[in-house]
Amino acid sequence: MKSSILYIFLTLMLSSITPIRAQKDKKNKSNGRIIRIIEEEYAKETAEGLVIVDFYAHWCGSCMTMNPILQRMAKEHSEDIKIIKVNTDLSQKLTTQMEVTRLPTIFIYKDGEIKKRIVGALSQEELEKILKPYLPSSVQRPKRK
Repeated sequence: MKSSILYIFLTLMLSSITPIRAQKDKKNKSNGRIIRIIEEEYAKETAEGLVIVDFYAHWCGSCMTMNPILQRMAKEHSEDIKIIKVNTDLSQKLTTQMEVTRLPTIFIYKDGEIKKRIVGALSQEELEKILKPYLPSSVQRPKRK
């Protein structure tokens, strides 16, 4: 009973938070940052280049596992990949439209076209392998220390 009340309270609190608008530079790249968007910005933000869209929720453990992986990807591939996060609790219409039923769900876009849909957490190596065909051939995976 207490957990149900807590869940309802947290859901109401999260739904009242105003979404963060996208932060973009002139080249429309992330500059090593992950961009959080609202529903109305989705089509525009996925229209050009290679874009990773992560549908997540704060209460999702697997989603939180993906955060450091996506942050590293944003830094290591800032010139080639834009990474966007969509909070499913705040973007329910878009979540339904994109048929996201499990979290995390990741979409890979290339110039506005969905190339891949991934459901569940994965490693950075697995994600880079999926992205490889869409990256410029000159891009090499950065060496880790």
